[in-house]
Amino acid sequence: MHRAGAAQRHAALGLLYSARVKQPDAGWVPLTDLRDALGECEFALSVLAEVEHVKRNNYQYRITGAGVLAYEA
Repeated sequence: MHRAGAAQRHAALGLLYSARVKQPDAGWVPLTDLRDALGECEFALSVLAEVEHVKRNNYQYRITGAGVLAYEA
């Protein structure tokens, strides 16, 4: 079960990473788009926000610099 959570967090970072590469100054992804790609992902996103790998702005998410480095590692 834990591996599924890690895989979902990594997939979320991948989607957010791609969005930021396309729009470095923006790169916000709506929660609905993340749900479409990942299924129910609120827990994964909340963990990523807690460790500051993503930022949340209402119902949109963006990868942080720390998240980029974690994704690339």
